[in-house]
Amino acid sequence: MKEERKYDEITDEELYPGWSLHHIDMNEAHYTNISNENNFMCLNRQTHEFLHWLLRHYKRNPDILDRLRDICEYHQEVNK
Repeated sequence: MKEERKYDEITDEELYPGWSLHHIDMNEAHYTNISNENNFMCLNRQTHEFLHWLLRHYKRNPDILDRLRDICEYHQEVNK
């Protein structure tokens, strides 16, 4: 997959050594099924860790995305 996908699929930054393959289908029975490449994402390590953190919180409260967007937008505004 690295040959086809050269960028972190969330940050759009170039993959660097130590990148991770994220399993979108977290069902353990499907974990080793590599026949569908759409069930995987190439991510840099920090992005991968952040995504797992975010998914845990998102599962309990999807509004986290709205709050993160608001915080990021406010941060950008304050730091113009």
